[in-house]
Amino acid sequence: MENNNLKSKINKSLKGEVIPFRNTQVLAEFLDEPKIKIAEAVTGALSMGKAEAISMGGRIVQGALKGSMMKQVGREIKTLIEMGQIKEDYAESKNGFKTLSELLQFIDNEVPDADRFNAAKTIFYFINSKESNSVDKLFGWELLKIINNLTSMQLGVLTTAYNAYKDKIFSGGNMQVSFWYEKIAQLMGHDILSLIEREDDSLENNKLIFITSGEYVNTNNARLTDLGIKLCEILEKYDYNNLINR
Repeated sequence: MENNNLKSKINKSLKGEVIPFRNTQVLAEFLDEPKIKIAEAVTGALSMGKAEAISMGGRIVQGALKGSMMKQVGREIKTLIEMGQIKEDYAESKNGFKTLSELLQFIDNEVPDADRFNAAKTIFYFINSKESNSVDKLFGWELLKIINNLTSMQLGVLTTAYNAYKDKIFSGGNMQVSFWYEKIAQLMGHDILSLIEREDDSLENNKLIFITSGEYVNTNNARLTDLGIKLCEILEKYDYNNLINR
């Protein structure tokens, strides 16, 4: 009977009739529904002007996103342990438990977009991989802090430059930096130079790309520093899908 009542309340909320704000058990079940259904229910409650939805709608949606991301992390870590990619006792290793805490706090505090979420997860998997030694773990900890400070657009510029580096699109030597902006914008598919230029300072400050000298920049390695190349190599190699397909 109790389960039927829960299902009834959840079904009502999914039709936009009621959001189970006060019933924590029903709310937990509600947040386990597909995101599109949660969005429909919250939107319906907001359109009807329900006071609780107006004050809590954003937190409900954020809660659903956080829950989805944390479940994904849990499932992926479990899979990688079962496959032998991560040690079962990874939390006992240096920074192992700390990196888990950092990753979960990152999700809880920021509800990151997909690109930043995947990048942070990937660095976590690198740090805790069976292949990683003590130097890798220390280096990875620094990379995790860098990733947490980058925007999705900055990550996009960085990985686009990395693909250009692998494909040898730039011949090297000095080039007007505006030409570099133009080429990266083309490769990203939006052709908006200002979007690339806007991210320059942060990528330079994090030592991921070479600093411009006046109007010119050295395009050796597509302008990536050794740190920028290493970070992108790790993001590529330790991406979850790549790990499970080894």
